[in-house]
This record gives sequence, structure tokens and C-alpha cells, in this order.
Amino acid sequence: MSIFSVFTKKTKEKSLSRHEIEANYYKNLYHRSISTRFDGAKSISIDNNYQSLRGFDYSELQEKAYIAMWDSVQGRGILKQMRSLTINTGLKLQSMPEKEILKLTAEEANEKANIIEANFKLWRKQKECDYEEKNTFNQLEQIAFLSMLIFGEFFAILRYSDDEGRINPLQIQIIPPHMVTQPTFDMIEKATNRGNRVEDGIELDKQGREVAIYTYNENETKIEKQYKRLEVYGKNTKRKMILHGFIYEEPGQIRGIPFLAPIIQELTKITDLELAELDSASVNASLAGAIKRVADVVNNQKLNNMGLGWSDEELLNEIDKSEKIKPAKYEERKITRGGFVLQNLEAGESLDTIDTKRPNLNIPAMIDKIMEYACPAIGISLEAVKMLFGQNYSASKGALELNWRNFQFLIQNFSSDFEQEVFIGFMWGAIAKGDIIAAGFENPIIRAAWTNAYWSGLPIPSLNPFVEAKAAELRVNNGFSNRENEAQNSTGTSFDDNIERLQQENQKLVEANQPIFDAENNINQENNNNNIGDE
Repeated sequence: MSIFSVFTKKTKEKSLSRHEIEANYYKNLYHRSISTRFDGAKSISIDNNYQSLRGFDYSELQEKAYIAMWDSVQGRGILKQMRSLTINTGLKLQSMPEKEILKLTAEEANEKANIIEANFKLWRKQKECDYEEKNTFNQLEQIAFLSMLIFGEFFAILRYSDDEGRINPLQIQIIPPHMVTQPTFDMIEKATNRGNRVEDGIELDKQGREVAIYTYNENETKIEKQYKRLEVYGKNTKRKMILHGFIYEEPGQIRGIPFLAPIIQELTKITDLELAELDSASVNASLAGAIKRVADVVNNQKLNNMGLGWSDEELLNEIDKSEKIKPAKYEERKITRGGFVLQNLEAGESLDTIDTKRPNLNIPAMIDKIMEYACPAIGISLEAVKMLFGQNYSASKGALELNWRNFQFLIQNFSSDFEQEVFIGFMWGAIAKGDIIAAGFENPIIRAAWTNAYWSGLPIPSLNPFVEAKAAELRVNNGFSNRENEAQNSTGTSFDDNIERLQQENQKLVEANQPIFDAENNINQENNNNNIGDE
């Protein structure tokens, strides 16, 4: 029995329409959970009666995080710095085929790794890897990672082109997370009949595995949405076609949580404070005072010298006789801009100065104090956000290393969800074209051995290169590390590539240091030739 049948049976006596039944279904299914889902808002609890939270309001969180990214300079600075310090120009592939599984010698495994890396390096630099052919793979990495930061997740579709003129048939299409949403009731009913459930635009099987996603495209009239079901795995090839990456915060999580979610409230209040303070300072800079005018001026010298012996009747008569005048041309005097100097006042006018006490010099310190606690909540230090390391060497070095460790966590999660899956798809395409020979790739364990790889990002920033180089030398000499790891961590390069390049450079130096013309050897050679001729 389907969900629709259950609700039809329960509401049969009420004669509800299908639209009303669908509305009741959604209300019963989501009303209680939405009211208790975390959406980024925070409130002061006077009686310590905090509202119980269950799950997340993903759409509300993503919308608020997107607004914070554009409205808050601090929020945008956090996201941009996190992208710059992790992905930057792109993660580097280090192919490491498992020679024990593939039964290869060390030399053969190294040769295969070089071929794989060379093919992938050429492909990632071309815009043909993008389904829209607008970005290289490095740029797609940045877009997907920034989407994971802003919205908490990314969605990508792996497509294979039949154009033989391409380096690799694989193409990547990144779709905005807001386009993955809950479909129509009919589509939900069909998923239920398959034994699955649909939550927040994701179709899940009984084990909780992602089976499909539901996206929509607005038609030409932009009135109604056209939903489409995209399966995660291909029907025939069983290859992964849909990539959905996010960082899990708790078990049972279905969609991603924006990185700014824990501090959206703080960023919103800081932005409001900054804008109000800027407006106040702007008014204070353009307004020096206000002109105050007396309503009527009595132009009678006698009234100015009147005595206490006057009777009420005499005083009223004198006031009636007096001439009442207004400031000349008052209505014609208009102030259209600030920043001018007022030198002459009309009769009956006075200038009252205004001091708004702006700018408030304590505001920057207060904002820094709030951000000092808010930044660690999402895994980045305030120094990295401001790009200002004004403390001593030890403190600055500690802040850099802590940031670097947090960023390594992000790199590992992102690379496993995006780069590694794309790399597997690339290998399928390269093998199909014959550019790479990988025997037994259809076997899951063999495929895992061929696609074993490490994705490296930027090295940790160096504050004192000489001291850190000596420390790396000690670690290698004492067996605490190896040259490959130190080369990657210090300069972001490969030790093998460095050795090969140094050999080439040293050979060029030897050739360059040879004398262009050796006079002594040339003379001896000429004498030998003459002696041979005499004989």
C-alpha cells in the first residue's frame, strides 16, 4: 500500500482533493521536524528553557549562509581565505599504484605512475573537461570547494562524451545545491513503491545509501518547475555518475551544513552594527549643527525696556502696536548638501551644534573580540582571516600550524569526495581511448590499486625558511621523516621530480663550465696532424 493510498483512506470521509491530501502529507511529515530544525537563528533564553533541536533546516541554512557571504565582509573573508589556503590553484595528483597487488616492480610502478600523472596533467589544464567548456579542472575544483564552504555541499555530474577529438571523454558538470530539492508527490510515491524514501531531494534506499537526486529546470514561462530524477550510478556501466560531497556533522545527515552556520547570527549582528556605525559617522562628518529659528520677533525697543509698573492693559496695547517680522527670505534658503561654512545668520536664527559621538573607537576592538571566538568554531584563526600576524614568532607559527592541520582535514575530505572520484572517471576514459594500459581495471580490487593516489595541497607557510630547513634535515637524518614528505610539506614539490630536474640542471652546468676554446689542446692537436703529414 502506497503513502497516497494510506492518506486517501484516512481522508476519504472528508472528500479531500489530491492537492489537499498532498499538502496534509507534507505537513504531517515535515511540520514537526522543521519547527525544531536548526536554521542558524539564536535567541536569548531567560528561563533557561531552550528549544529542542532535531536535525537541520538545510534550505534555510543555505539561504542565510549565502546572504552572509555577500553581506558580511568577515564571512566572505573567512570563506575566501579557507579556499585560498586549501585548494588555491588546485590539488596535485600523486599517483601511487599498489605494486604488490598489480604484481609490478618498483621501476614499472613508477613508470606507470608517471604516465598516469602526465595524462591527467594535460587533461586538467583543458577547458574541455568542463561540461560547459568554461573552466579548467583547477577552476572546477575551486568552484566545487567554494560551494561546499558556502552551502555545505556540492553536486557534480560525470558525463562521458563520444567526441573522439577530446583528450579524455570525461566531462564534469557542477550544479547549484538549491536545484536539488524535494520533487512532486507522484515522484515520491514511485520511490516509495521501489522501497526507497526521498528526503530533501535525495532518494535513499533502506540502508541509507544515495540512489538518486531530484533536480528541476524552470521552463520558458517560469511558472512551474520540471523535476528530473538522476541516478547516482549508471544503469549499464554501474559507474558513479553523481558526486555529492559534504562533511558529516552527525549520523543520519543527508545534506551538507554551511561552514558559516554556527556563526551566522554573530555575522548578521556585526554587519548591522558596522552599517549603523558607518551611517552615524557619515552623518557626523557632513552635519556640523542645526539652525534654530525663533517663531516671531517683537521689533519694539520699548518692550525690551518695559518696567514692572506696567498694567496688563498697557502691555497688551503695546504688543498690538508692535511690528512682528519674520526672518527675511527664510523660505528661499535651502541646504542641498553638507560640508559648507555658515557665516551669516538671519534675524531670529541661532546655530545649535550636534555631536553624535561617532565614530566609536571601541567598535573595532569589540568586533575583533567576537570574531576571536567565532573563527575557531569553524576551524580558522582570526589571524588567518585578517592576514595579519602581529605577534611573536612562536605565536604566529603556532597559529599557522593549527590552521594548516584544519585545512589538511578539509583537503582529505574534499579530495576523497571530488578529486578521487573524478580521477577514477578519468581512468575509465583514458583506458577506453587506449592512452593508459591498466590490465584488470574492471576488477574492483585491481581498480583500487590502479587509482591509489594522494592529493596534496599547498605547503605550510614558512616564517623562517632557514630554521625550518635545518629541522627537516634533522628529521630525515634521524629517520623521523623522508625526503618525499619534506619536499611536499616545505615546497609542495616531489622529491623524485626534484632529483630528476637537478640531474638535468647539473648536466647543463657541466656543459656550460667547459671552456669554449682550449688553446693548449688545440696546439697539440695541430702538431700531431703536422707530424702525421711529414711521415
